[in-house]
Amino acid sequence: MTGIDTNILVRFFTKDDLEQGSRVADFMRDLRPESPGFVSLVSLIESVWVLRSKYRLSKAELVPCLEQLLNSRELVVENDTAVASALRRFSRFTWTSGVGSVTGPLPPPSVSAPPGTSATVIVKAER
Repeated sequence: MTGIDTNILVRFFTKDDLEQGSRVADFMRDLRPESPGFVSLVSLIESVWVLRSKYRLSKAELVPCLEQLLNSRELVVENDTAVASALRRFSRFTWTSGVGSVTGPLPPPSVSAPPGTSATVIVKAER
C-alpha cells in the first residue's frame, strides 16, 4: 500500500500544473485494488482545507471529489465509514451570515422562547 499525501490529492483534483498533474495521473492509473493507495485522515483534511481556501472550490465542486476518493477501489481511505458519514453531513450543511446551519430535518429544539424574544438553541449532533 502506498501513502498518498496532500500534494498528490490536490494536483489530482486541480490539474493546475501540467507536469505534476501528468505524473499524478500516471501514478493514480497505476494503483490497483490488490495494491491500493492509502489516504490518511490528515492528508484528506489538509486537501479539503487547501481546495476550499486556496482554490476556492465550492461545496458543490468538493463533494464529488471526496465521493470519488471514497468510491475508488484503488484507494483505501482511513476510517472511510466516518469520512462517508461526515461527507453526508457536510453535503447538507450550509452557511448563513458566517453561522453554520443544517438543511434538512432537524430534531425539535428542547428550548422555546416566549413570543417577541429570541433564544440560542444548541443542537447536539449524535452519532
